[in-house]
Amino acid sequence: MNNSETLSVVIQLTQKHYAYFIRLHQKKSLIFSFFFYVLLFIAVMLSRNDFEFETAIVVIGLVGGIITSTIVLICMYFLTQYQSFKHFRSDKLLQQKQNYEISDSGISVSSDSGTAHIQWNEIYKAAESKHIIALYTGKGRALVLPIDMIDNQVNQGTEQLKAIIRKNVSGNKINLAS
Repeated sequence: MNNSETLSVVIQLTQKHYAYFIRLHQKKSLIFSFFFYVLLFIAVMLSRNDFEFETAIVVIGLVGGIITSTIVLICMYFLTQYQSFKHFRSDKLLQQKQNYEISDSGISVSSDSGTAHIQWNEIYKAAESKHIIALYTGKGRALVLPIDMIDNQVNQGTEQLKAIIRKNVSGNKINLAS
């Protein structure tokens, strides 16, 4: 890919793609929550036993904590799905077709609502899941690029996009698969 090439794609997000983004965005907090609830459950079990350290109490606390954490995570997953559904349905801008021109000069996005150009130094972070690439412009705000839509429009489009990102975003901000 030479310097003058531009990746041009038309993206119309679906609720499913938006849910993938929300899960990617909340992944670290879900992992933290899992371990927090396991440790909390063990602490509660030990405190109920007047601080006597017995292997059986620790095992029961560990197993109970894992079960409790799993239940909490399942509930959080469904709550996240519901919230992403509600948010996506209420935000008409997310549902519009967006034309992306991605090159070394930045990312140009145009839709029925207007046009924006984002410089690469304005990208906070780049992250990838199995289904999307998210280019964060802030902590909770990102350009969501569905991998299937990119690859359906441009042969090896995802690889081209990753090459452009790696070339223009500093390494500590990139979390992309090889």
